[in-house]
Amino acid sequence: MSKVLAGCISGSEKLVTEIRNLHHILGGTLNPNAAYLIIRGMKTLHLRVQQQNSTALRMAKVLEAHPRRIRFTCCRCDGSSSTVGEIYYPGLPSHPEHEIAKRQMTGFGGVVSFEVDGDLMTTIKFIDALKIPYIAPSFGGCESIVLFL
Repeated sequence: MSKVLAGCISGSEKLVTEIRNLHHILGGTLNPNAAYLIIRGMKTLHLRVQQQNSTALRMAKVLEAHPRRIRFTCCRCDGSSSTVGEIYYPGLPSHPEHEIAKRQMTGFGGVVSFEVDGDLMTTIKFIDALKIPYIAPSFGGCESIVLFL
């Protein structure tokens, strides 16, 4: 579980002024413990991002290289099976924007997207059969998560 979430504002002088005025009304100062947690977390941020990039690239390569594109059986449901279809990850040479990503990035990110061949129920069964990722709506934490659109 994440311990703290914070951010910063950047933009035009007009936008920053408007937000600063809201800040004076609503508040926006981190408490000392939250500030400490951010400082502590920044010390290892580069290591965590490197690991995210490495893990995502390995996962994308395994999915893409599998001869049948990973056939899976939902053992916790009715036993039906399906396959992983298209894989979207800019670190894969097969990705249409791979060359651009290589020029712009030092890592390709921690998010791997792929399609599950089948209908909505097949996708739900696939997600329900996963053991590691949590079903979650955002990327605000460090846990492995899954969501479907």
